[in-house]
Amino acid sequence: MARPHRSMPLFDLILGAQPADPAHAISSAAAARIHTIQRIIQVNPSATEDFLAGFGDRALTNYLDHLDAASAPRGRQAYWQRRNETPAIWGRNVPD
Repeated sequence: MARPHRSMPLFDLILGAQPADPAHAISSAAAARIHTIQRIIQVNPSATEDFLAGFGDRALTNYLDHLDAASAPRGRQAYWQRRNETPAIWGRNVPD
């Protein structure tokens, strides 16, 4: 995925400000991806934009949902529902 041109602040691009040059415009899907990455970095500052750029949109959204659930106060209302594409148990057979 091509990175947006950095001549405009990312928030302006996300919020729909029109760049002077249409070649610098980004799609709404790209804006949503940038917003998701920025929210992840806000919650988990150790994650970098370059690292997160290697993941697909679905994986980023799942991770952000998990971060949001993990940051909620504990109690009866707090829960995390594992998605079907993520296995609950991993295992391997060790040859004898």
